[in-house]
Amino acid sequence: MSTAPLYSYVHLKNLMSIKETKKRIVTHNGKFHTDEIFAVATIILAHPGVDFEVVRSRDPEMPSKGDFTVDVGLVCEPENNKFDHHQEGGAGKRKNGIPYASFGLVWLKFGKVLCKSEDIARRLDEKLIVNIDANDNGVSTFNTLFEKVSPYTIVDYFNSFAKRNAMVEENNHTFIELVEEAKSLLIREIQKEKIDESLRNEVERIYKESSGKEIIFLPKYLPWEEVLTSHPEPIFVAYPDMENENFRVSTVPKIRGSFTSRKRFPSEWAGKTGNELAKLTGVTDATFCHNGRFIAGAKTKNGVMKLAELALNK
Repeated sequence: MSTAPLYSYVHLKNLMSIKETKKRIVTHNGKFHTDEIFAVATIILAHPGVDFEVVRSRDPEMPSKGDFTVDVGLVCEPENNKFDHHQEGGAGKRKNGIPYASFGLVWLKFGKVLCKSEDIARRLDEKLIVNIDANDNGVSTFNTLFEKVSPYTIVDYFNSFAKRNAMVEENNHTFIELVEEAKSLLIREIQKEKIDESLRNEVERIYKESSGKEIIFLPKYLPWEEVLTSHPEPIFVAYPDMENENFRVSTVPKIRGSFTSRKRFPSEWAGKTGNELAKLTGVTDATFCHNGRFIAGAKTKNGVMKLAELALNK
């Protein structure tokens, strides 16, 4: 990726001096939101080599002067590169009921092209975009369990760049800097999903070839949770711990992303380490069992597999 962006903020008074070869993205001015920051970033990434100008304005005439309009204009016409969701009735909802904001609308058109994969584009919508769209539309996607405790989200992160009483030009330059930040994040996430896709396929192959489905051994650490939670049999998964050349065994959660395991390690193992755990289990090279009873370790493959078998039959 180039160290210098192929676009910049342009002040309205300089609008007439824009070269005709440039493409113009129009979005609203004032307080910036994570929604339109990522929408602009997506458009730019989907058009490599194109020179863009970003105009931030609420002038009602401006949307008609943009090659792309984002989060402004009260029109959703993806075929004409118009992506707003503030009009009466909004701009549609996903199957899960979460309405589209400008990021989601832009992603619908350009996500598959950018990812070169419909599946990866869908995964990123589920992982990142849907939550940003929900926030922008005032829709909650989670319930908190503890008073005054809630997740620190990507929206919180981008909002942290907003300065109180910032001058207009400073605000606009911060917007452009955050577009670069969003571009970098999208590039990383796309690359990660492409790698993880092949690794998930490897986990699926190992699962299918395993003679016993309740305890799965992975010859190296792989992103296993999505695959193994999609099958009913796996209870434990063991794998090498590359950092210290030992082995670990984890409980498989009931639901992906949950801390509720299909079966936890025995309560008497909780918090035990070294010789104490070895005496309890008879596994001489056992190293630890987490106090939460969702992960344990041993120095060898045989050791962690024995811990898993003991826990399975306990």
